[in-house]
Amino acid sequence: MEAAAMAFGKVFSFGPTFRVEKSKTRRHLIEFWMIEPEMAFMHQEESLEIQEQYVAFLVRSVLDNCAYALDVLGRDLAVLDKYTQLPY
Repeated sequence: MEAAAMAFGKVFSFGPTFRVEKSKTRRHLIEFWMIEPEMAFMHQEESLEIQEQYVAFLVRSVLDNCAYALDVLGRDLAVLDKYTQLPY
């Protein structure tokens, strides 16, 4: 993806990630799915802004499409909604 970032500017990959280190907790995930972005010629602040926008998009999508599941889980939608309000 680093080579693709040089050609396209911003790219990402999404796929399974495996961890094989030993853990003494049942909360340790040995396998999960991860999004891995690559951005060429990007300053740290620009990168952070893009990451914040992505998290806000994900939270908004969950609020818009998963109301029943959030209700079953007893989540406070107002708390989640504040994460969709970006300061810029």
